[in-house]
Amino acid sequence: MATGAPPVVSSSTNPGVSSADPATNGTINQVALTDRPLDHPVATAFHFVFKAGAFVSYFFGSDFVLVFIFCVLFSAFDFWTVKNVTGRLLVGLRWWNQVKEDGTSQWVFESRSELEQSVMHPTESRAFWLGMYIPVFVWGLFAVFTILNPKWLLVCAVPITLLMANLVGYRWCSQEAVSKTSSSLGNLAKAVEGFKLVSSLF
Repeated sequence: MATGAPPVVSSSTNPGVSSADPATNGTINQVALTDRPLDHPVATAFHFVFKAGAFVSYFFGSDFVLVFIFCVLFSAFDFWTVKNVTGRLLVGLRWWNQVKEDGTSQWVFESRSELEQSVMHPTESRAFWLGMYIPVFVWGLFAVFTILNPKWLLVCAVPITLLMANLVGYRWCSQEAVSKTSSSLGNLAKAVEGFKLVSSLF
């Protein structure tokens, strides 16, 4: 299900080369995707701002209560921002857990179409996934170092839990998008084969 169309990249951004040339059009588009400015610089920045705030609070705070409060707040802000804003803008994915009327829960995944995904900024995509994996690893190290100090281990557990929830949700969402793309390509291949078979009869 598409959640919004990103700006379409045109090879006309490279003056002096005709976009009608099929031999160069793919190369031009690839260069344009890599070299153009970030599509969502503010969202990319906020993908890291609240994570950095939690790290700063943990490193430079001296009062346990204040450190715990700030880590919880920054982690909660980061969870909401990643789940509802940066995932949708930077990688074209969105997930949530829906509770049905019978009380059971269901994971719901949304992703942009293959064409929309192909023109998304690769730098933003890399930044998104790095911002998902690296903080989990770093907080995991902190948790190992504080394993003998339960109260500080609790501080580490809060961001780890929220980060992992988003990471698992987006990994499942990404796999679902890949599965849909593979299914679409399979159906297209079958249609082409059917067309060739029909054509061979005439």
